[in-house]
Amino acid sequence: MTLLTIYTVAILGYYVIWKLKLSFAPKFELKSIKQGTPSLWVLEFEPENGSIKPYVPGDYFFIRFKNADITTEGHPFSASSAITSDYSNSIEFMIKEAGDWTGSLQNVNVGDIATLEGPYGNFFPDDVQESEDPFVLLAGGIGLTPNLSILRHEHEKNSNRRIHLVWGLAIEEDMFMIEELETMKAANPNFSYDIIFSNEEVEGFPHGFITHEYLEELGVSSLYQSAKFFVCGPPPMLNASKTLLDNQNVPDNHIYLDEFGF
Repeated sequence: MTLLTIYTVAILGYYVIWKLKLSFAPKFELKSIKQGTPSLWVLEFEPENGSIKPYVPGDYFFIRFKNADITTEGHPFSASSAITSDYSNSIEFMIKEAGDWTGSLQNVNVGDIATLEGPYGNFFPDDVQESEDPFVLLAGGIGLTPNLSILRHEHEKNSNRRIHLVWGLAIEEDMFMIEELETMKAANPNFSYDIIFSNEEVEGFPHGFITHEYLEELGVSSLYQSAKFFVCGPPPMLNASKTLLDNQNVPDNHIYLDEFGF
């Protein structure tokens, strides 16, 4: 009974401290909200007071709206922005409709207030940022988000790093951000991207999944031992990519995963 009492008090104490921490968390105003595709929302927040807390590409935050027509429970999302001239004091998230909460984003309006708890994560460690290693970004659908943050970070510092984005999509309607990717490609001759569709055939693009054979066709397989691999996507894509890299003897410390689950 004594141990049970101690555990209960500790848990309740932690809960109270957590709630107090949330109540004093910095408030953010929704600066803009738009649809990138019919099922994708792009939200940009700016702090009510002060400045954005430093974060690195791939970091995620728990978003909790305070006064919007949406539940107040927190949901984790990776930032799609990076600290750049375009986002010097704001932060962007790209959120795909995939449930009740995300489906309610249509009820959110510019000016609504939210707290952003974070940043959390270690998708893009400092030593990797400072290295000169090539990057291979493997993205499935909205899994582009943390990889886009890396791309924006590299673009801001005028990087000439060799970077290859391989992006798997289901249908043509899911494709977005092409103009920005083209701008990055024009700025860095060592950056390239390829898109493959799995659920429908799209003219001008291959049909299928991200496989070893496809990476070999793109020339990415030559980077298995030298590049850092950043992988984000739904669980089937994430698991398949991890198995693919393991089978090709890519070192574990060269693989960085951003899982959709929490």
